Amino acid sequence: MRSLLVEGGAMALDDPVGESLRGHHAHLARRLGRAAAYLPGVATFSAVPADPDAADRDDLARLLDRGEFADLFSSPAPPDWEPVFLLNGLQMLWPGRGDRDGLDGGVEEPGADSVPEMLDLVARARPGPFWPRTPEMGAHLGIREDGRLVAMAGERLPPPG
Repeated sequence: MRSLLVEGGAMALDDPVGESLRGHHAHLARRLGRAAAYLPGVATFSAVPADPDAADRDDLARLLDRGEFADLFSSPAPPDWEPVFLLNGLQMLWPGRGDRDGLDGGVEEPGADSVPEMLDLVARARPGPFWPRTPEMGAHLGIREDGRLVAMAGERLPPPG
């Protein structure tokens, strides 16, 4: 198994948003000081260090547009910010065995031209945040029935390792 350690000996999954924004998704990031967030339309995930100070929280506030969400996975919420929702998250790690070729027929990788269909499915199923640029975060798989997209799954955070 590949190492999940990152710079400084920390574990990549301790801060998957921050590690993704510093690494594979750097091109989808906006940063100010030690605060980082995804670009609008990609995701609302944001990160500050595990030991944020007032400057880090101020920088995060400056990164976001008024009323914009800051989904904080591993980072503590600023004490004067109002939580909109609290949700336990699950981290899943693929052990690297097998591949997508063994899936049943009807599974496809929707392209950029499928984004309107993907957004329509999200509007109907309401699985959680999914924006017009979310597919840029990684591979997505879709299942069609009678030509209509009825299910999909996709990659979101790719921390190193």
